[in-house]
Amino acid sequence: MAQSQKRLAELRDGKLQLPYLKNADWVLGFAEARAKAAKTSKPIFAYFTRSDERCMNSISMECGALAEDGFREFANSVVPFCNITTKVKTDADQELFEAKGGVKYPHVVFMNAAGNVTYVVKGEKLSDFQKGLQELGELEALRKRVDAGDRHAKYPFLKKQIELQHLDFPAAKKAMNRLPRLSKAQKRELAPLLLRAEVHHIVSRAGKSQKARAKAGEKFFRMHKAGRVPIQDALLPFWLHILDYAEMAKKAVIYEEALDTLKQEFPELPWKEQERTLRELQSNG
Repeated sequence: MAQSQKRLAELRDGKLQLPYLKNADWVLGFAEARAKAAKTSKPIFAYFTRSDERCMNSISMECGALAEDGFREFANSVVPFCNITTKVKTDADQELFEAKGGVKYPHVVFMNAAGNVTYVVKGEKLSDFQKGLQELGELEALRKRVDAGDRHAKYPFLKKQIELQHLDFPAAKKAMNRLPRLSKAQKRELAPLLLRAEVHHIVSRAGKSQKARAKAGEKFFRMHKAGRVPIQDALLPFWLHILDYAEMAKKAVIYEEALDTLKQEFPELPWKEQERTLRELQSNG
């Protein structure tokens, strides 16, 4: 049963009293975080969590890395911004989690003063946060070398841009064409990064249209059969769109293969609804 707005506000207020929020100078408003980032030239460290439901993964991070003494020192190098999904209708920035690529809680990213995601944190340790800051620092150092005319920095700068998803697929292809001839080793290095970018590009173009998602899923299934399966954060949308294709085309065998892969790769996510769809496809087949 849906919780009342009063109860949701109480849960939010309880969340705001948790110790981790006192371990650094957290900013709770997105506009304020962007303004502070612009003023200090520091990146925004954005932590997305929720108060409307109990989330054990968020609790683990809030009692772990975010509560460590070392996090206070790390927080001095960034603008720590906490976005809480509360489901309270009058609360600001409730759409931000999804808008910044959130799929499951907690979601941790770095953003610039414009509010654009510059790095997606993988992992829940303080060292994972520090790695993000280091990666962004390396990118900026490479940018300065390229701007200074260092031709040897052009390839590593491009590779880092694609790794951190600062270039979408078309932009990455254009940037590659502007480089001097790439070696075979460099092309092998870029191939999985470009495939990842290609999948994200197809997903973004498909949007939320069921027909477009199914069409993208059909393309992804052909890529899978050709041995072209993406890495990292492109893997989940890749197989989810294949599910959409299989459901629309009523192909139970393909749906089962995609669902089995998703359950194996993402065992922490709930798959009961998809299991029901599979049973329906099998019974109607």
